[in-house]
Amino acid sequence: MLSKKPADPLEIRIYPGANGEFILYETKTTIITMKRHFFYNCISMDNASRQLTIVNVRDLSGMLEKRSFQITLVGKSKGTDIEVIKSPDKVYYITGKNTSCKVEK
Repeated sequence: MLSKKPADPLEIRIYPGANGEFILYETKTTIITMKRHFFYNCISMDNASRQLTIVNVRDLSGMLEKRSFQITLVGKSKGTDIEVIKSPDKVYYITGKNTSCKVEK
């Protein structure tokens, strides 16, 4: 039987200078019923206020109940390489509700 571990935590690198947004899609197929569940998070960043907003849309039958995001503001000396960042600027946990947080260096 094939099994996959959930992708948690997720690392988000924010490049200051402009507003930005993206959608994180996830899918899970239940083998027994062959029913596919879709989940997504709309993630946006307001550059002026440094406000990160996560709108969580999920099907409760399969998504992680608690997800962690490791958030880093990229600068001259942080986040410019491909290595996982060991000390992010903020670790943010979501539990299925729409949330926002201030991200500062």
